[in-house]
Amino acid sequence: MTTGYGLEGGLSRSDSPGALLALVRHMGGATRKDLLNATNLARATLESRLDRLSKQGYIVSREAPSAAGRPPQMFHFNESGGYLVCIDMGSTSTRIGITDLAARLVAQRSVELDLSMGPGVALGKVGTLLRDMIRRAGIEPRLVMGVGVGVPSHVVVSGRMVRLPFDGQASGSWTSMIISDEITAFLPALGIRPVPVLVDNGANTMALGVWRTSWPEVRDMIVLKVGMSISFGIIANSDIVRGAIGLAGDLGHIPDPESAIVCTCGQRGCAVAVASGRGIANLLGTSVGTIHTSSDLVRLQESGREDVADVVK
Repeated sequence: MTTGYGLEGGLSRSDSPGALLALVRHMGGATRKDLLNATNLARATLESRLDRLSKQGYIVSREAPSAAGRPPQMFHFNESGGYLVCIDMGSTSTRIGITDLAARLVAQRSVELDLSMGPGVALGKVGTLLRDMIRRAGIEPRLVMGVGVGVPSHVVVSGRMVRLPFDGQASGSWTSMIISDEITAFLPALGIRPVPVLVDNGANTMALGVWRTSWPEVRDMIVLKVGMSISFGIIANSDIVRGAIGLAGDLGHIPDPESAIVCTCGQRGCAVAVASGRGIANLLGTSVGTIHTSSDLVRLQESGREDVADVVK
């Protein structure tokens, strides 16, 4: 998803207050003169937008170093002015993080949570954990500015999951609901005002995070996410590739017609059915006990059991 702020060319694509905020953040701080030169906005328009952003807590100002005369005001993005909630839902475990606006973690929790139990149980648990995390971290709920959710399935534009890594009645419950609407509905009970809730394939959210924090100068990237499932996030020309129905990067479901292993999608020999954590667990059967998470598989592998090693290889 592109930002629409046109950072590479100043504010050529948008001159909204949000675009001005993005520019201040991109520049790492700027004076009025810097912003006037970068935007070509009228001084009155610039002042109005700086005042609005300051009152909303998105930017802060302080005096810049000056050799002589009255020092100019330097405007900076207010990294501590709010918080973001990040929810990474795997098929058998979920991680919740709370960050400041510079993406620095201030709280995080992990919990075993099997999505096959259904959305009511899973999202109810997420809400309970999030309430406890906010309380323990001493965060004012009103300062939460957005929620991002990664799920173990490709997601269509409407916010529904397309293809889950498990079968059963719960699968239909997930694919028939819009997750963002369900999360938005319980936020007021946590004291969080209406904020954007964005849902995407976990591999896409991972790819965006890796790209923006580690290699922002790279225009093309493929990120492989391996756990109880397998998925890919693709960035091409500095944008996430989703495809017409959200299935771009679904490389885990490329079939092998000669394989005898049937995938949940109905095809044979998919990488998800053969090489994912859930696929390996199915191949091992019940002889090794119950496998809930990829960590269980790692522990089995490290235990030195030859039957586990043979299947993993």
